Amino acid sequence: MDLVAVVNPGSSSVKISFFDEELHCLHQGSLSKIHLAAPLLHVDGETKTLDGPLDLNQALELLFQRIGVQPQSIGYRFVHGGPFFHELTPLDESVVEKLLSIVDLAPLHIQTGVDAFRKCESLFGKEVKHFALFDTGFFHALPEPARHYAIPLELSKKHHIYRYGFHGISHQYLRDKLEAYFQSMPKRAITLHLGSGCSATAHLMGKPIDTSMGLTPLEGLVMSTRSGSVDPTLVDYISKKERVSIDEALNLLNKESGWKGVSGLSSDLGAVLQSDTKEARLAVSLFLRSVVTCIGGYIAELGGLDALVFSAGVGENSAEIRESVTHALAWMGVEIDLDVNRSIQGVKEGQVVLISAPHSKVSVFVIGTDENYEIARSLLAKEGFSRKE
Repeated sequence: MDLVAVVNPGSSSVKISFFDEELHCLHQGSLSKIHLAAPLLHVDGETKTLDGPLDLNQALELLFQRIGVQPQSIGYRFVHGGPFFHELTPLDESVVEKLLSIVDLAPLHIQTGVDAFRKCESLFGKEVKHFALFDTGFFHALPEPARHYAIPLELSKKHHIYRYGFHGISHQYLRDKLEAYFQSMPKRAITLHLGSGCSATAHLMGKPIDTSMGLTPLEGLVMSTRSGSVDPTLVDYISKKERVSIDEALNLLNKESGWKGVSGLSSDLGAVLQSDTKEARLAVSLFLRSVVTCIGGYIAELGGLDALVFSAGVGENSAEIRESVTHALAWMGVEIDLDVNRSIQGVKEGQVVLISAPHSKVSVFVIGTDENYEIARSLLAKEGFSRKE
């Protein structure tokens, strides 16, 4: 049986999924907290604590060994394709060279993807084909006003300064699940990928017309450790007042802000929601405000709303957040079934749950996103790929 593997590397974790030609997921494995003393290994439903720390190469080798299956081809999730790559792309050193030329757009993410590819290439050699799918690809055809910043165009062209958008693989998957549910895509839809990283996308007639993240994943909604959109002069201001470098100021906005920074408690929103401190309540309020105002702007762009989707870690697990967001949209006839909503404490990958009340003017869903499935689907859809030559 021909199998494809999907490798989804992160800064502190790596996930691998194996799919057959019918897109059935046969094996899943992940290693989380790989840089800590006790990484967690998950393989096909079994969990084990290992001795750490591990680096990415060790984690990948261990996962493939534990699963014990060799794929025909491997697809990799790359966060950023810059101006070069929008679709599924065969990986080789010429592609790697272009990716490394834009590494400043996503230093950690691009390098991690390249490292994962090189490790897998060393494990399997030329017997396995390697492909990349890019989070930014789904947004490459955004309307010009949504794609550009209001800076001199010569500067944008020279340094590739555009609003690229992120979580595109997830937003594409959610759009496709909506289309399958209705048997045709709702005219006006908003998908919310609310996890540690958070983003929103507006879809008109099935095409993305706006998204909340921009040049980097820092722009947009308040997130776990990211501030979301701020006055850009804040970076210089923090640098001067705290007597730190620009890089250190940016690190503060990326890794020490969001609901973690405001609450002073945790990057886990669940822990923040359980706290009754003033700081925790403020952190949640800032997050909700960013989501609701973003939705409001998209409703104006779309000229209304037919479907709203919650997904990812927070969107799939927090009934309280879903209730708060939809309550703020009651003015336009959005109403959810509170009992159904509160009964959902997480959904399976690919599961679609309608939580809106029968008389709601907008259909509201919780959908379990599945980036690995979307990557595998793209791999298998590539002509001449699913069979060895």
